[in-house]
Amino acid sequence: MKNRLQSMLLLLCLIGNSFLFGQEGKFTPKLRLMYQNEAYAEIKAFKKKKEDDMSSGSLFYKGLAYFMTNNDREALTYFSKAIDKGPADGFMYYYKASTLYYLEKYQESVDNYTMAIDKSPGEADFYVGKGYALFQLNRLEEAKIIFEKAMSMTSESRAIFAALAGVCFDLKQYEEAIIYYKKAMALNDKRSDAYQGLSFNLGLVYQQSKHFDEAVSLFEEHTFIFPNDYHAYAKLIQAHYALGNYDKTEPAKAILLKTYAAHKLPSHMQYMYCFDQFNWQNENVLAYSSYENSDREILVWKYKFFLEGEESASSFKIMTVLDSATFKEEGKEVFYFVKIEDDTLYAYDLYMDENTPYPAVKKAVIEILGETVQPISKQGNYAAWMRDQVALKLGDTGTSFESAVVVNNIAQEYQWVRDNYPGLEFKQQSLLSNGERYYDVLNYQDSEGEEYNFYFDITSFFGKF
Repeated sequence: MKNRLQSMLLLLCLIGNSFLFGQEGKFTPKLRLMYQNEAYAEIKAFKKKKEDDMSSGSLFYKGLAYFMTNNDREALTYFSKAIDKGPADGFMYYYKASTLYYLEKYQESVDNYTMAIDKSPGEADFYVGKGYALFQLNRLEEAKIIFEKAMSMTSESRAIFAALAGVCFDLKQYEEAIIYYKKAMALNDKRSDAYQGLSFNLGLVYQQSKHFDEAVSLFEEHTFIFPNDYHAYAKLIQAHYALGNYDKTEPAKAILLKTYAAHKLPSHMQYMYCFDQFNWQNENVLAYSSYENSDREILVWKYKFFLEGEESASSFKIMTVLDSATFKEEGKEVFYFVKIEDDTLYAYDLYMDENTPYPAVKKAVIEILGETVQPISKQGNYAAWMRDQVALKLGDTGTSFESAVVVNNIAQEYQWVRDNYPGLEFKQQSLLSNGERYYDVLNYQDSEGEEYNFYFDITSFFGKF
């Protein structure tokens, strides 16, 4: 919705027919002409000290000038003044509601969309706006009813189809979501950003509804049209894994590995990617793979398994960890299973290597989750132990301007801390400069109140957003 509604031409068409004669005032025609010429700065400055003399229509144009330049707080002020001065029509409430939406004041937004609908019940856009606000409040059933009302009032609308698809997805009404996503896609250009988002989401619906064959077909076509959508390759791999077609994932994996080597993956995929999801006792388990065995890690790992929602936490995970002794003695990569839970590392007498079929790996994970196998050892105070190991390995890396860790984006900063100093609580981030270089300094604290400051060199991307 944050595209400043739809287009300025549509907006002009709407408001051009909306004003009552009593709203016009002597300044309104001039302000309308300035608005048509996109002279927003001139509108803002017009009669700045004599606004008390302006009609509601003139104040409304003032609000539109701020609205179209993303100054939502000022826009809200003028829309409110226009309504208070009156007479107010549905469009004044509509744009006030939209401004409140952008300010994330969703309940107030719903209230003003309702006022807009009461005054102009024939405007489909008013229902669409209210539907979006209800969606943000997680009032999904109400949002669906409102979007359906909007759909009944207009010809085929890709925006309404997309909105209904999203609501049905969240309501787990997957068959309806599929229908609406397909209708929205049919109304968008296949190479457009909108089509890309709709296509990806349709793949997620197929995945969630266990239509895995359809998910494979969808993501194969999607990655052909959008070859740089690397998240979609991970979803394609997941769909193949759900079908047990492990060998068919190799082309997609090869693309991710090549892109990883070129440092071109999105930030959330730079260290690992999700290759499988499976259900265990009504919990969704996410399986991640590393791209390589990185010696930057204290525990070199191949797979990580998280309960959904715990991916960014250090409180619980299952990992396959490289057996360094076997690797040193025989040069063979053998991995053993560990579980990290409640600041304790549990090691198991379960192993895998490159020839171990994935179903056997998955079986071992389920046995650990279900506690049908017992650990053979455990290491308490895991987070503190890891920090000690990191300190021995990294020395003063990241503790000063001189030893700052060079990163390519902000996400890498937090990932570096999670990887190397698990169990710390984030406190604050500071931006500093030293000479001609720029740094982020992240401040953390451990459970005993000791503080840690980590320095990251962000010069390569600072100011380039």
